[in-house]
Amino acid sequence: MLLLQIKPVFKDNEAHIIPSAINTEYHSQNKSAMRLKLGIPENPFTILFSGASTNETRKGFDLFLIALKRFNLALRSKLPW
Repeated sequence: MLLLQIKPVFKDNEAHIIPSAINTEYHSQNKSAMRLKLGIPENPFTILFSGASTNETRKGFDLFLIALKRFNLALRSKLPW
């Protein structure tokens, strides 16, 4: 029985498991080796956004850009120059 089916609001509904589209084999490998394989620099901090289209609002790319701008401002306020 799925955990969702235990909750009263879901008890009379059929539940389905939708597998993740993310290849989890990458997560179990050495970070440095994966960065090299994917061509990502060895910088200590990397931000990644994934989506089929940056124009599709349901993917949240617009929100990602807002977050990046806020992150940039926050980072700049902590730099000594």
